[in-house]
Amino acid sequence: MKTSALFIDLKSRIKKCLEEKISELYNKIEIFVVNESEMVYPILTRNEINIIFVDLDISNRNELQLLTKIKKDYSHIYIVAITEESSQYINDLFHFSHQIIAFPINLVKIENAISQFTRMTKYLHDGNLMGLINNIDELPTLPSTFMKIEKELSYKNVSLQRIGGIISESVTVTAKMIRIINSPFFGLKFRINDITQAVTLLGLNVIKSMILYDFLQSKKVIHKDYESYFEGLWTHSNQVGKFAEQIIYITNPQEVRMMEEAYISGLMLNIGKIVLLATEDYPRNILNYMKENKVRFSDAEYKLLGSSHSEVGAYFLALWGFPESCSETVLNHNHRERMDFSTFSVQNAVFIADLILKDPSMTIDKMKSLNLGMHPQDWVDYIESNILSNL
Repeated sequence: MKTSALFIDLKSRIKKCLEEKISELYNKIEIFVVNESEMVYPILTRNEINIIFVDLDISNRNELQLLTKIKKDYSHIYIVAITEESSQYINDLFHFSHQIIAFPINLVKIENAISQFTRMTKYLHDGNLMGLINNIDELPTLPSTFMKIEKELSYKNVSLQRIGGIISESVTVTAKMIRIINSPFFGLKFRINDITQAVTLLGLNVIKSMILYDFLQSKKVIHKDYESYFEGLWTHSNQVGKFAEQIIYITNPQEVRMMEEAYISGLMLNIGKIVLLATEDYPRNILNYMKENKVRFSDAEYKLLGSSHSEVGAYFLALWGFPESCSETVLNHNHRERMDFSTFSVQNAVFIADLILKDPSMTIDKMKSLNLGMHPQDWVDYIESNILSNL
């Protein structure tokens, strides 16, 4: 079925930007264009629209009311807001849309937005997931620091010093980065106190992931009974990411991109749990059900919520533009039956790292000394025989 897109072009700026290029889109998707707000709902009621592009002025109350009504009445539609890059309200747009692209727009930006929507359809097909997401009162947005770094990365001459300066605006993120880069996981022989050095060593995608995680956690009110639980999530996720990165390094040392994506995927492994803090009595009800019925955390989530933190995390990672390998890894990390152990990948490296860390004495040096070889199944066999069997 062909993707169907509605362009709400009240100021005719979309048409002006795309000009004759929009004809190229007609060959790929079904397109509707409206220039008046009164024309929007007749189109929506008569057609199956998948994605909306809207030239949105956040200071215009009528436009915001229209978009709010669309989100309520057509929650399955993916909304892309097009706005001025200099807008001081740009982050607020995430309350009204799923994605933001800046003027001036072009065909590539439109096609990329459609491509991202297509990636997400595998998660949107899950009715239970959409029901769970729609019950979240305040959907998570990207932090301003994240957005500033994205903007810096769009320049031809990217400055690590400027990025370091952006990060330094957040005391908590800076402290967490310095703590992590100086932890035993990195095994540095000297202490790093300079944020620019930390950025160079950690990598920008890892930095952005840390900023996102810290921002989301800081925005949620965590009951004091569960503060240590959620702090443990961060520690464990960071360990999984670092171990997964090292597994790729041991088995495929030339795959630098895979190493980075493995670290990010591990770091984001439990991001869905942070998002779900916005739902009532999470994780209290889940943990109580888990204890009473002796089931896994995710099984308790499926029983009580109809979906789990894995699906929620994968959905939002796809929404925020993280690599597809990250979304897929987070989606499947509790499902061994979905793993392919024929060769190492980001997905099975994170899965194995999560398992091997069930040995509380495991370190990266100890893992390296095991000499488990190049085949993922050998790693799994070792873990089953020497770690899981002793739990």
